[in-house]
Amino acid sequence: MSETDHVLVARAKAGDRTAFEALVDRHARPIYGMIYRMVRGQREEAEDLTQEVLLRAFQALPSFRGDSQFSTWLHRIAVNRTLNRLQKKSIPARSIHDVAPDRPDLELELPDQRHRPDRQAERQELKGVLERAIDHLSDSLRAVFVLREIEGLSHESIASILGVQSQAVRVRLHRAKKELIKMLTPYLEGVR
Repeated sequence: MSETDHVLVARAKAGDRTAFEALVDRHARPIYGMIYRMVRGQREEAEDLTQEVLLRAFQALPSFRGDSQFSTWLHRIAVNRTLNRLQKKSIPARSIHDVAPDRPDLELELPDQRHRPDRQAERQELKGVLERAIDHLSDSLRAVFVLREIEGLSHESIASILGVQSQAVRVRLHRAKKELIKMLTPYLEGVR
């Protein structure tokens, strides 16, 4: 049976490197996936940021008080580092399909309408359009949208990660969805 994050954190804080490695094994892939989406499919940028986040987590682990779950704390570090990087350099919008066609685990999931073959091309096109629309959201709106709608985190977890009130998360999520609807409406009207 695998140990809980709480136990692994306690062991890692006591100097057990294998415990921290177990935490990395458990959380690195989800952190990378979130960062990858936030940096608009820039693989090398996501890899660099993931390494920075894990190094920062290792360095800051002694100060982790356990007020939140380890995963929430790690997501907060990841979001902060990523937003800081995005503010420093402009990362162009790109479709996930363009940069990782062989990585379906990084794709945005959309309903498949019962596997109807006649709708497959339409679904793929819509998925690409939606990904590009998400890429054009501001960094703060994209972060909230990715954390909620793609990563599936609660409003409260996102608030903790971003260091804002839960209501601010709801407002940003509403704005993100409103902007996405505005961007997608011309496409959706053309499909009908």
